[in-house]
Amino acid sequence: MTIIRGQDADTLSLGLSLETQLEPLVDMALEIGQKVKVSRLRDRVSKNVAAYLGKRGVVSQFKMVDGSDVGVVVEFEDNYTTWFFEDELSAIQ
Repeated sequence: MTIIRGQDADTLSLGLSLETQLEPLVDMALEIGQKVKVSRLRDRVSKNVAAYLGKRGVVSQFKMVDGSDVGVVVEFEDNYTTWFFEDELSAIQ
């Protein structure tokens, strides 16, 4: 089972895709399918998440966090998935 910062990934299933639900609310510089690098960590995170600092992954979706911010869900080569704030990621070519 994939863990998303302590939440079960299955909780993201809301009938419509989360991207569709957030589309009118969000003007993100990143896009689904885009390759990114974890460039910094804004908050204290588990050692497991911290291990991905400097690693590359692919944006798989967006999710609401804290009721007002949008998180970017990133999937890594080892199939681990977690979310980051947009300013914690750098787009790569």
